[in-house]
Amino acid sequence: NGQDAWISIVRDITERKQIEQQLRQAQRLEAIGTMVGGVAHEFNNALQSLFLYAGMVKDGLPDDKAVVEDFNGLMKTANDAKKLVEQVMLISSMDPGNIQPLKLSKLISDALELEKVTSVSDVKIELVLDKDCPAVQGDEQQLRQVLDKVIDNAILSMETEGILSINLKYIASDGDKADQAGIVQLTIKDTGAGMTEETLNQAFNPFFTTREIGQGKGFGLPIVYNLLQNMGASISATSALGEGSSFQLEFPVKDHSDA
Repeated sequence: NGQDAWISIVRDITERKQIEQQLRQAQRLEAIGTMVGGVAHEFNNALQSLFLYAGMVKDGLPDDKAVVEDFNGLMKTANDAKKLVEQVMLISSMDPGNIQPLKLSKLISDALELEKVTSVSDVKIELVLDKDCPAVQGDEQQLRQVLDKVIDNAILSMETEGILSINLKYIASDGDKADQAGIVQLTIKDTGAGMTEETLNQAFNPFFTTREIGQGKGFGLPIVYNLLQNMGASISATSALGEGSSFQLEFPVKDHSDA
């Protein structure tokens, strides 16, 4: 009837607007990533020169404890800068790494074991893993980094206590996408402080951070976004201030029979 047709039109327009917004967001982040990568490359070149000259200076340092300590302090700062540049360069890297079939359930369990060792918070974990999920295609080290960063980000948002929910499941294709059998969907949800709409819209932007000076650079989510894009996967987020955040990672599966 007419009402059903109208509802269908509204739904189509809404879906089209959402797709267009996602496309604009992806294009904007790609442009930012390219610019950030170029700047990081120039910084990296400058640091290489710094380390070269520092090596020559070290050989000629006087036998003075205070001077040696000052030099070591300078080198520590230089090494911190090098690590920061390496993180920034990951935001613009196009290298998908060593792509192979991987079981996400195993990598999630490993990430949580590591978190138990390093975390002192009273966060409770609700874990629902479909261990029959097909393998996803990705680089093992990069996927471990993705999981570590998203889980760590969720735990940090809850500070000392809360609930971390992790749900892994397989969703078969409805037939709209002939090139894939379905998706493996990983949802990581926290009961932390949540984000305003403005913060949520900027969450994957490498130039945006809500952290105070001295609390890190906030590059975790932009790196996660780029690494997943390189693997052909994706990440999206929903959040509300005071109600926690939810991150949804989706990995396309071409063949459900993958090991």
